[in-house]
Amino acid sequence: MVLPFVDERKEFVVGFRAQTEWKWLIAAAFFMGEIGAGMYVVSALNNYMSGALVGLLVVLVGKTAAHLLYLGRPERFWRIFAKPSTSWISRGLYAMVIFAIFGALYIAPSFDAFSWVPIDQASSGGQAILGISLLAAVVVMIYDGFVMSYSPALPFWNTTLLPVLFLSYSLLGGATLTLVMMYGSSFSNTIIQIVERLELWLIIINFLVIAVYLYTQYYSNVTARKSVMMLLKEEYSVPFIVGVVIIGLVITLIMALSFTQARLGFILVGLAISELIGDFLLRFLMLRVGIYPPVVF
Repeated sequence: MVLPFVDERKEFVVGFRAQTEWKWLIAAAFFMGEIGAGMYVVSALNNYMSGALVGLLVVLVGKTAAHLLYLGRPERFWRIFAKPSTSWISRGLYAMVIFAIFGALYIAPSFDAFSWVPIDQASSGGQAILGISLLAAVVVMIYDGFVMSYSPALPFWNTTLLPVLFLSYSLLGGATLTLVMMYGSSFSNTIIQIVERLELWLIIINFLVIAVYLYTQYYSNVTARKSVMMLLKEEYSVPFIVGVVIIGLVITLIMALSFTQARLGFILVGLAISELIGDFLLRFLMLRVGIYPPVVF
């Protein structure tokens, strides 16, 4: 028997129910926080401080603004700090604070306005600050996935593969934006080629992670299978197949390969647009297909 979707106001009708709390604002918060942290990691590891600064600002300004708009009551924001021992939301917020402090400390001496900051990036102390900032950035990239995966009531999210998926997409978005900023700069071709290769490998890795995710969830239980079918054959199949797979991965891969052969600006712009479209749509659609199992009376 195929179970229908039911109106959430009809409490005693058997059928799947979609979660309605997290929509585009949360998707935007996830998107900006994760690609910003990914950009910081890719840029900092390649000693590209301008890219690291932009990544830091995307997280602090973009993610924070989207979360505050979603809350509606910003004065209650401080309560999120209360339960780091049990709440991934609280842990994520602490990670953002640590990321902001140590990320800013590490990149500050690279800019003339902050050259007075007494940190030598090449010293053991500077490398320790870098390590802490990178670890915090990784937590920022994955904690949204952990928040969602700790939802047993929503089977499609309830898997440890979700943080892995968010991590791989965060690094891909970060590599893309770093490559865009490096284009036309005086940065060495060797470093640019490293980021190019990273971009290509991450596209392939993301495709494999999505495939594994959908395969395992299809065979896990009936509710998760319904979510998979919503992405592949039902109401969200067009944005997922066209937007996430074809535009976000296939076209991005073709453009990335083209850019390695001919470093033309319009190819890089097209690459960035297609990848970021797929990146945002993935997060948005993951939220939209989060559904509750049918209630059994």
